[in-house]
Amino acid sequence: MTGWQKKLAAHFLEMAAAKFDIYKHHDFDLAAVVPDVNARRAIMKTYHKWNGDPESYDPGCSYEGARDHAGMLSLMAHLLREDVSKGIG
Repeated sequence: MTGWQKKLAAHFLEMAAAKFDIYKHHDFDLAAVVPDVNARRAIMKTYHKWNGDPESYDPGCSYEGARDHAGMLSLMAHLLREDVSKGIG
């Protein structure tokens, strides 16, 4: 993706996150989307660091089950913006 594509995607992800956050019941199964347990752990470690609660990360957890759509959408938007600021894409 180019820089402007990432900026646009980040914008829409934040808009979607705001909509999902209103309803609070839009969870998804992270294991169904990311079957590799080590990849899920890496995602959740990044998520908790970004979310300001790194102490909530559990390296022994398999991170299966429901996860918050709004939080993940916001994290993805943040990561896209981070790439743009670093000149990636």
